Amino acid sequence: MGNEGWEVAEALAKKGITAFVLKYRLFPTPEKLDDFTAWMNRPRPAPQKTDSTAKNTNPMAQMDLSNQLTDAEAAYAMIIKNAAACGVDTQRIGMIGFSAGAGLTMHATLNSKTVVTDLA
Repeated sequence: MGNEGWEVAEALAKKGITAFVLKYRLFPTPEKLDDFTAWMNRPRPAPQKTDSTAKNTNPMAQMDLSNQLTDAEAAYAMIIKNAAACGVDTQRIGMIGFSAGAGLTMHATLNSKTVVTDLA
C-alpha cells in the first residue's frame, strides 16, 4: 500500500491527476509456515495445451480473481458516483497496478463488462 499505492497516488496528485488507491481482497496466507509450504507445494493440474487459434491462452484466465474484480468494479462505481464531487472527468479514467495489481488491472481490462463497457 505504501510505495506502490499511496506514494504513486501522491506523485500523480502533484501532477494534477486525481488518484485513488484500491485495497482489494487477496487469497489469505496460512498463518503457520508448514501450512503455507504445503499450500505452495500442492499438486496442480498440468497446463492445458492450446493451439494458436484458441481464443483465450491467457494464463491469468485460469486464476480465480472474481473477488478482486468485484472490488475493482465496486471502486470504479464509487468513483463514477462521486465524480463531480472529486473533480473526476469520467471520460478520462485509467487504472494502473504493480505486481499483483498489474495482474488485476489486466484481468479487469479483459473481463470486466462494467469497466470496459463504460471506458470504451
